[in-house]
Amino acid sequence: MKRLTLIFTLSALVFACVPKNRQDSEFSAADVAGDPEKRLAAAGLVELRGGIETDLAYAKEDPTGQMNFLKTNVYGTLRKCYLQKEVAAKLNSAQIILKRTLGGKASLVMYDCARPRSVQQKMWKILPDARYVANPASGSNHNFGASVDLSFRDAEGKIADMGVRFDHFGPESAFNYSGVSAPAKKNRLILREAMQQAGLFPYDAEWWHFDGVANPRSQYKIID
Repeated sequence: MKRLTLIFTLSALVFACVPKNRQDSEFSAADVAGDPEKRLAAAGLVELRGGIETDLAYAKEDPTGQMNFLKTNVYGTLRKCYLQKEVAAKLNSAQIILKRTLGGKASLVMYDCARPRSVQQKMWKILPDARYVANPASGSNHNFGASVDLSFRDAEGKIADMGVRFDHFGPESAFNYSGVSAPAKKNRLILREAMQQAGLFPYDAEWWHFDGVANPRSQYKIID
């Protein structure tokens, strides 16, 4: 009961930080076609705010593949995090919880948010392997605007040690993998607790992935 009360209270506090959905009529067809942010807004998604840092991994040109395993920018000019309104409100709650827990310069850092299916198709063209990239025919949970990949900065403003980097392909990425260091285990738990207290759902195989609702596909339409 205490957890539910906390979720509802925090959601009420941050709801005003989430902008209202824009209607399709606010944008011309040319605007929507040429601007990915307007296209996401026209689909009913909102920009994540609340002081949360956004650093979209797949918008980077990264020949080393250290942050973007695709090595090339597949997001075009999109640099902001867009999500379903309900999910954005939960992320703002998680930010408040994290700051209350760690203090200082602590902040969530978003690596991936809403991902249009057109981007999923680009990813599949580069790496058509369902072990690493969801087939756009069925789509990824990210294609519904309700899932996120993220980490956080600690009280000193440093990216938290999670044992392995975001998008590491291996068993070490699992939340409960026993081989990571004690600090990494603690940081994984800090992130998970903040997200779960805010009402998001973890994916055990990837410490960085959370869904904003239990089954995004059953609640939202795919974003093209």
